[in-house]
Amino acid sequence: MPWPAHIQQDLNGLSDTDNIRNHFYPLYLDILVECFPKDRFRICPLYATSAEPFDGLGGLPHCPEGLDTTISIVVQTRDPPDNLVLFIDILPPTSLQKMWLRKEDDERMRGYMEQLADSTNLPKLYGISAHGTRLCYYNVDLRSDPRSEERLTTDTAPEQWWSSDLREWEGRVKFFTLIQEIRNWVDSPTS
Repeated sequence: MPWPAHIQQDLNGLSDTDNIRNHFYPLYLDILVECFPKDRFRICPLYATSAEPFDGLGGLPHCPEGLDTTISIVVQTRDPPDNLVLFIDILPPTSLQKMWLRKEDDERMRGYMEQLADSTNLPKLYGISAHGTRLCYYNVDLRSDPRSEERLTTDTAPEQWWSSDLREWEGRVKFFTLIQEIRNWVDSPTS
């Protein structure tokens, strides 16, 4: 499952030493447009500043003090409208090197998952934390008891949380497996 040529070109043009997250938005928009057909899904940016409260899908929950505006990308179904199926939070790859940034990102992702869980009718809500091309997957199993500590799960181990790399075969397989799972749920919502 190779990437289409335009996405591979984007991947080849990005560096693990890049410290500007904006350089990675076109890559993720291209990937999501490729994976989620526009006749069935909408891909939308979400913005938050520390001054904006979270208001459903009008903005993201919180932006920790000291961080600049956070931008995430959400994927929603067209029918039913505004049904959230996935969101991606994007940071530059250089942020992986700093433990405090990884910790802040993990806390932010868990906050997003908790606050966005009511925005889907699927059995799970998935979130992806992207540091450059390296990904950490989060999910909330909405079929479990909402009071359960195990409701929110993620792979474990600090920097290894982002061990899935879109440039590597295994990283692509994991990503496409997630996308296929989401698309299957959307196609048969009673499963």
